[in-house]
Amino acid sequence: IKMENSIYIKKHRTSDKVLYGLIQLSTILSVALLVVILGYICMQGLPKLTFSYLTNVTSVLKGTEGILPNIINTLYMIVVTLLIACPIGIGGAIYLNEYATNKFFVKIISFTTEVLAGIPSIRIFHLNRSIDISYYDFTYHCKKYTSCFRGSS
Repeated sequence: IKMENSIYIKKHRTSDKVLYGLIQLSTILSVALLVVILGYICMQGLPKLTFSYLTNVTSVLKGTEGILPNIINTLYMIVVTLLIACPIGIGGAIYLNEYATNKFFVKIISFTTEVLAGIPSIRIFHLNRSIDISYYDFTYHCKKYTSCFRGSS
């Protein structure tokens, strides 16, 4: 048996080594940049993060700052979302696996689910936001907030 055309014998090409080195370099630079950004955020933010900041309510009259209502509202949103999404998702999965007779419909739903699972939700948000801005023309109605919506002035 000739082994010269085997996939187990790796040809060492210079271009492969150069590209592998560039990939390694970009990985190291990306991780280093991430460490620098997270380090900066921690160095600036941790001294200001106190127990009273986490447990107080922001009030101009009392002169206090805090994020407790934001934390509670976030937890409420998570619980409500789970209470709505879990039964719908589980029920849909049971229906598609056990009761659905239209295989074409099941394939479309499966394909759509796999595609959506592969897209980060922030990308979907940006796409939706850009469609909303284009459709509703926020630039006319709220000139003041244009930079917030579009990312530019």
